[in-house]
Amino acid sequence: MEIILAEEAKPRPPSLEEAKASESQFLAEVQEFKATVPESYEELCSCLMAKINELEDEKEQLQKTIQDSEDAFVEHSEQCQGEKFELLSYIGSLQKEISSLSSSSLNRENESLRKELEKTKAKLKDTEAKLKNAIQEKTKFESEKACAEREIKLLHGQKAVFERDINKHDSLVGRRRDSAIGRGSNAFEAKRDKRSSYLAEPSMQEDFMKLEVLAFEMEKTIASLEEELANSNKEKEEAESRAESLASDIHKLSDELDVSKTELSALKEEVLHLTSNLEESRSHHQGLKSTINALYGEKDDLAMQLADALLSIEERKVIWSAMEKTLVEAIDEKTDLYNVEIASLSKGLSEAQHELEIYREECNLLKESLTRSERSASLEKTFCEKSLENDQIRNELRVVEEHDTNMQEAVTRVRRIENSVSNQGHVTHDPQQVGVRHSSRVKKENIRLKDYEIGARRR
Repeated sequence: MEIILAEEAKPRPPSLEEAKASESQFLAEVQEFKATVPESYEELCSCLMAKINELEDEKEQLQKTIQDSEDAFVEHSEQCQGEKFELLSYIGSLQKEISSLSSSSLNRENESLRKELEKTKAKLKDTEAKLKNAIQEKTKFESEKACAEREIKLLHGQKAVFERDINKHDSLVGRRRDSAIGRGSNAFEAKRDKRSSYLAEPSMQEDFMKLEVLAFEMEKTIASLEEELANSNKEKEEAESRAESLASDIHKLSDELDVSKTELSALKEEVLHLTSNLEESRSHHQGLKSTINALYGEKDDLAMQLADALLSIEERKVIWSAMEKTLVEAIDEKTDLYNVEIASLSKGLSEAQHELEIYREECNLLKESLTRSERSASLEKTFCEKSLENDQIRNELRVVEEHDTNMQEAVTRVRRIENSVSNQGHVTHDPQQVGVRHSSRVKKENIRLKDYEIGARRR
């Protein structure tokens, strides 16, 4: 017991849970510091890189603007030169046209056009006369054609009449021959018929020959008339084609005349337009000269601005190089500081790990002392329990002893009562009263004994 009390009086070391909590807190702080170091370094690097990128972007933009301004200036100058050359060439061509289109040349062209117009008018009159003659010839040919057609119709009618007569003559000859053959019995009649036939046949043959000659002549005349009709048709077609060609020539000449008139008016308008264009070109030339002078002034201004921009760029380059050097030096210094801090933190971490090992050893010692104290506490508990059991046994023994004493006292009292009762019985002569009193006393003693036992049990 004295050893336990001495150990409790000593200053109590920190418990295992507190040591673990402090260790975890320390490790968390170390981890947070480790996490913040690279983040802060990365943030610093990102800020520096962003600044450098912004400066590089500004530099590139300035270079682009300078290059664009140079390109625009070159393009503008080239465009001005090209427009100048175009205007000069256009002015030269206009001057040449104006020189070629002088008054004498215009008069010559007008004379030539007037002569051509007179020639075309004469040709037109000739073609009109030829057309009239062709129309008259056409009417003559048409009248001749109608006459020839009428003659051909008459000849065809005569031919049909001759053919009909020939057919009638052939039919009569056939009939006569048939009748002569039928009458062969009568010789006289046959002789007479022969004579008459001999007489009739030569006359009919002569008539037939005449008719054939007439038919042949009529065919010849019909063929000649058809040839004349074909020739007249050909001549008519030729005259019509000539008339059409003459009409087309007249139409062409009239078109050419109209075209020449329109060309003349167009030439006049073009001369007026060229004169107005010449005046406009002169004014435009003056304006271009003024614009060229202004452009030369702008060129000088742009050259000055370019020189100023180049100087400012060089100054900015110097400033940027100085800033870059300062930033690089600052970054190097900060990196050195961060390296020193990291080294110190690594040392602190190693020390913390060493302390953690010490704390672990102390924890192990505390665990061993705790197990010992637990064992001593368990022994103390068992000792206390055993002492309590001994005290209970002692109390029970005391109670038993008291109970024995009380029992003995009660027995003695009972005996005394019995003795007193017996003594009183000898004195009193009423046995019932004596029994009642004795029984009441015995009951009271029994009740006391029961109450005492109950109290002892409760204890």
